[in-house]
Amino acid sequence: MSGISAKIASVISALVIAATIAVAGAITFAGSGLLMDAAVKRLGHSAQIAGMPLSAMLKAVSQDTEFLTHTKAVERIVQADGEAERGTGELGWKDDLADIFSAMLESQPWYVRIRLLEMRTQPREVVRVERVRGHIARTPGQGTPAASLRRYFEQSASLAGNDFYLSQIDGHREQGRLREPHTPSVSAARPVYVETGKPFGLIIIDVDMGPVFAAARSLLDPESSLYVTNEQGAYVFHPDATKIAGFDPAQRHRIQEEIPETQPLLDGRLPQLVVPSLRAGFAGSSVGYFERVPLAVDGSERFLVLGVSTPRDSVLEHVDEIRKRGAGYTFLFAFNN
Repeated sequence: MSGISAKIASVISALVIAATIAVAGAITFAGSGLLMDAAVKRLGHSAQIAGMPLSAMLKAVSQDTEFLTHTKAVERIVQADGEAERGTGELGWKDDLADIFSAMLESQPWYVRIRLLEMRTQPREVVRVERVRGHIARTPGQGTPAASLRRYFEQSASLAGNDFYLSQIDGHREQGRLREPHTPSVSAARPVYVETGKPFGLIIIDVDMGPVFAAARSLLDPESSLYVTNEQGAYVFHPDATKIAGFDPAQRHRIQEEIPETQPLLDGRLPQLVVPSLRAGFAGSSVGYFERVPLAVDGSERFLVLGVSTPRDSVLEHVDEIRKRGAGYTFLFAFNN
């Protein structure tokens, strides 16, 4: 009888140990899953924070283009058909507008150039002020091809309400050529009308996106990395600066080629996604969070892809810890009963 009792006790003990291990394992798995979910949410929150400078830039350029279209100088230039002078010995309205442009460039260090464009048979730049080798200067309107100016006009003249046109983020170009070093830029344009409601031209602000993305990067943890692409997937910000040469087709670096999982973001099939293990070259073994950020300031489908990655060891640090503790407590509880 004692032998049978011993066997029964052994079976019961084995069942208790098995049940304890199973329950502890389930609890550990659930706990680690919750920690992983929390880590992913932190990455998503970091991406939202990194997007704040971009939102601030869009708000600023919207307000500034609207302000400029309503200045007295612009109104008088429009009334005089682009040739406004006040009298002998006095500064003309175009000079006043150039001073306003200069003051705005002083106050907004990420602005590269501000222009008043007039559309006649051929488009022309009436007033143009820009940064030239670190200095703000009024320059002749000869740096932008007429085809590019006409494209701005065609894409923004039909806007309604308080909308303004925003170009795709692209390499900064001068006379149609990419400027070295490659720096991402975007152009914002708002129509200017004559009293009859007929379009006169455009106010255009060219923005250097480099400082905007640098500000976004500064809001992240030091161990995190920031990735931003345009609508084609070409990098406009990357920890490896050499990959920002993606504006040149011969030197293109695209996110969908390095991280195929991001293709649904570019196609519009997904708003965001998590990549548990990024390929080599993305800060080593890392976890990445990527989202599609709409730039719907003109009713278009314009967007960019913003991503944040952090070393996998950092994300899984607490997950591994809870698993180790769970295993230890399971062993102690099971084999001390």
